[in-house]
Formats: sequence, structure tokens, C-alpha cells
Amino acid sequence: MSHVITGTVIKGSGIGKKLGLPPTMNVHTKEVPKTLKFGIYAVRVKMGGRFLPGVAHYGPRPAVHAPKSFEVHCWDFGRRKNMYGKKITVEIVKRLRPVKNFKTIAGLKRAIERDIAQAQKIL
Repeated sequence: MSHVITGTVIKGSGIGKKLGLPPTMNVHTKEVPKTLKFGIYAVRVKMGGRFLPGVAHYGPRPAVHAPKSFEVHCWDFGRRKNMYGKKITVEIVKRLRPVKNFKTIAGLKRAIERDIAQAQKIL
């Protein structure tokens, strides 16, 4: 896959934090190439000269009734630092699955855990 997204980290809706989902860095969707399909992706994120493995979501968020977003979770990064206003570059490595609607937040959390595990194997 040859998509690379560079953008400034913006404040998200905060829904994930309230639901206990993994922390994400959000980039405005206008930075995403029009050719990128909605879905979940294994990614590499360049921040300050180093690359971190991660998983990205691009598209609508039907399980939490929220509009489309582009957000990235880097499991080796955690919540150590405020990234708002910082530039990141996201290299799309592989599409893991399409966006799905989950009937429960527990189902969404299980899917995120599977997505992270799958991305860890790829990266």
C-alpha cells in the first residue's frame, strides 16, 4: 500500500476516552487521500524522527454514532505526552478490515483488541 498521510494532531471527540478505548491521535480527514478506502489499517507512525507501529481507523464510527475520523493508536506510545498541534506522518502498511457497526461497546472493544493483535503480527 502506498498511502502516506501527514497532518497535525487535532483534538478528537473524546468519545473513546469516555468508553475506555485505547488512546488515539486524530488527524483532520481533509489530509487523507481520497483514494484511501474506509477501514482499519496496520500503520507506521513517524513522530519526531522515530517510527512507531500502530493501527488506524478511517471512516465513520457507527458504533458510537459519530462522524468519520482518521485516528491512530500506537501501542508503544500510550498517553505519555500531549501531541495536539504536533505533525505526524502515517504510512499505511496493510488494510485489516472494513469499518463495521457493533451492537455493543464490548463488541467494539473486542474488535479493537483483535485489530491491534493482527497489526502487531504484521509490523
